[in-house]
Amino acid sequence: MYFNHAVNDPARLKNPEWHEFVTQARKQGKIRFVGMSGHAGNLAECLDYAIDSGNCDVILCAHNFGQDPRFFNASPAASISSRDNLKLPRLMAKAKQHGVGVVVMKTLMGARLNDMRPYESGGATFSQAAFRWVLSNQNVDALIVSMTSQPMIDEYLGASGARATAATDLPLLNRYATINGDSQCRPACNECANACPYGVPIADVMRTRMYARDYGDLRFARTEYAMLSSNAAACLTCDSKPCAGACPHGIATDILLAPTHRMLAT
Repeated sequence: MYFNHAVNDPARLKNPEWHEFVTQARKQGKIRFVGMSGHAGNLAECLDYAIDSGNCDVILCAHNFGQDPRFFNASPAASISSRDNLKLPRLMAKAKQHGVGVVVMKTLMGARLNDMRPYESGGATFSQAAFRWVLSNQNVDALIVSMTSQPMIDEYLGASGARATAATDLPLLNRYATINGDSQCRPACNECANACPYGVPIADVMRTRMYARDYGDLRFARTEYAMLSSNAAACLTCDSKPCAGACPHGIATDILLAPTHRMLAT
């Protein structure tokens, strides 16, 4: 599968050069399937176009229990979903109806696995609960996740092939949402987009922070941060804090953005 990655504007998918390339690559046997991926703003619009166009065999989007309306209905710890996230169930069902494969990423809502170890018992782990949650959605075909050690592979594969949740899953997911819900930037939310008069791309900066602090991959985080068209340098001297309260999930962006810039702009 060859993805047009990190799409946040349908124009990327309408580019005739893109279509010419994938057509030629298919003829040459270099690729078999074509897809698009995204987890930033305008995701719903991009996915709608990708599915309706008939040019995509598969979509890859960010989705986890913390974005799922099913979890909101079942969990007192769940927070308000973004508009795009509320559209995802419809879009995934639409993809299935059109024969478009659905793969999901960012399934661990930040992957702060060590926070959950004291609450795991009987061999049931938070990661497996999170995987089972998304795989229990009949419109999800598969998930992708980084596996960087043999123990991690062994743990994650414990949920491979699951199509239903287990009795122990919801308490673990509730606990994680309670501990980390107010510090996790929701993929595709972007409700804070217009909060900064200086043009700081708040959601993108928070995404790179996640790579560094949650995933523990500082090198990748710095590479992604350097690729942003603008960064959080303006936050270093900002006294008015216009982004305070802009996040509907309670994330204190006015406190987190400046330290993120100091950490990654090196």
